[in-house]
Amino acid sequence: MSTSLAKENEVLTVDAIGSNTNIRAIIAAFPQTVELFTRYGLMGCGGERGPDEPLQWFAVVHNINPQTLISEVKEFIRTEPLQKEASAQGPQEIPLYKRFIFAALAFTLTGGVVWGVINLTLIAIHRDFPKWLDPSNQAHGHVQIFGWVSLFIMGVAYHVVPRMKATKLWNEFFAETSFVLMAAGVLLRGIFQPLMAGNTHIAGIVITSALLELVAIGLFVLIILKTLQSSPQSNEGFEKYLMAGSTWFLLMGLANVGIVMTMAAQNSNSIPEALNWSLRHLQLDGFITMFIFGIGRRTVGVFMGKKSPNNTLDRWVFGSWNAALMARMAADLMMHQAATPWARGLLLASASVELLAIVGFIYNLHIFGKSTVDLSGTPLPRDYEKFVYQSYAWLAAATVMIFSFSIYQFMTGQVVAHALMGAYRHALTVGFITMMIMGYSNRIVPVFTGHRIYSTRLLNAAFVFMTAGNLLRVAFQALTVPFGKSMFLVAGTSGYFELIGLCLFAYNLVATIQGRADVRAAVEKKMAGPISASWTVAQVLASYPATLDVFLNFGFDQLRNPVLRKTMAHAVTVEQAARIKNLDARLLVSTLNKVRDMLASQSAA
Repeated sequence: MSTSLAKENEVLTVDAIGSNTNIRAIIAAFPQTVELFTRYGLMGCGGERGPDEPLQWFAVVHNINPQTLISEVKEFIRTEPLQKEASAQGPQEIPLYKRFIFAALAFTLTGGVVWGVINLTLIAIHRDFPKWLDPSNQAHGHVQIFGWVSLFIMGVAYHVVPRMKATKLWNEFFAETSFVLMAAGVLLRGIFQPLMAGNTHIAGIVITSALLELVAIGLFVLIILKTLQSSPQSNEGFEKYLMAGSTWFLLMGLANVGIVMTMAAQNSNSIPEALNWSLRHLQLDGFITMFIFGIGRRTVGVFMGKKSPNNTLDRWVFGSWNAALMARMAADLMMHQAATPWARGLLLASASVELLAIVGFIYNLHIFGKSTVDLSGTPLPRDYEKFVYQSYAWLAAATVMIFSFSIYQFMTGQVVAHALMGAYRHALTVGFITMMIMGYSNRIVPVFTGHRIYSTRLLNAAFVFMTAGNLLRVAFQALTVPFGKSMFLVAGTSGYFELIGLCLFAYNLVATIQGRADVRAAVEKKMAGPISASWTVAQVLASYPATLDVFLNFGFDQLRNPVLRKTMAHAVTVEQAARIKNLDARLLVSTLNKVRDMLASQSAA
């Protein structure tokens, strides 16, 4: 059996395989290695050609000794014959994450950020939080938490957990079902909650939406736990966060059903304030933060070259954080009943432990420390890292804010102003959670798909707009307390910054998933040899710019527009272009080649 393959004028041999050899090159040369890489969690990552990353990087990401993997790859190639049916694609799973991500983006760009901008504009006009806007605000918040964040986390978890644990996703049918149920539940809730007051039929629809979401959550929790249990690997420390996050997610679904039933019984379309505080803490600090912590615990050191966390400190952080969450929710409920010394003391104690746990987690993650690993081997851009740094900075800021509010409540027994709590929640939801989703998706989606990031410029522009919007919202909403309602006018502009930022992010992410950067690079690559009818118009123009005059002389006036040259020309071959104009394709190709030959003669002279 031959153990080499010519690839782009280079020959890859078994003996030449080393730590810096590209996985994609290995799979192209030796397709049978897909079977070996799949054992370690490849499972379709990188698309049909495999991931565009060095062998050593793959080993580190999948928690394998690099030298051991190199030896195994060489031995596998020598001992496993190449089958005629061998394919670089290997066994592929249905890319569930795509539909989850697309749905999450659709929800946040409609019922999420657009609806939020409308609500914020109304608040700015009234320079206050009108009570009649509560149902709209709450429905918007539900779409953001259940539609945007939850669907995104579910899709990513379905994809990364099996690969991090070198196992298969347990029951894909249940995973697909959870998507349909969650998306349907969020859609119904967003539409009908503002309309349910006093209408038993609509209240029944909202209750149904909560039940659909609960079943979807139950399926998700079951799938994640079963997938973790099926892994042959030992626990690495991050699994406990995922299991705790799953538990909080399930409690969140149960609480959601109970709250909706309470609203229906009271003929109301608004969540009672006492329940709303505890529910938000359960959602944001329980389910969402726990999953972010789990994925961060497993990947930050690998992705960003940080020092490994201390396991002893990690266990203390995990236990303290979960205990503080339970105490905080109980304290919030007690404080809304009566600000007794016991309630105030429990509130301050839980906030103090939360602060220590967050500081401990960030310190133990070494997120702001120096990188201890040389990252020059990673082929992926590192523009996403600024999102991660800012996310953890906002987490620290939000935790300090809620700790300060708890001190105020402990000393006065008074409820914190709605504007201050809103500023805190925005710092957590947008500053920490959304920025983390934006940053990490631009790190992991290119790995999932095998496509490069569509545009780092769009990525950086989204970062600027989101940062500006979040700063304006948090700062000026908080400033309404000491400086009056005029600050709402400035805070009201923040939503437009965030809308632009999320639109740029969504477009860039979808374009990345669709591989538009790869298509653009392939189309714009200069071709060699005579022009043929199968070349795209863009390929002809990229290879021989002087041929533009030929196209114009044949009546392709649209190509005078540089925008159309960058769009339409990519999708149309010379033959198709000739057919559109009822031209003889052979005549058009011949004329184009005459210009090419003339250019070649001039170059030779």
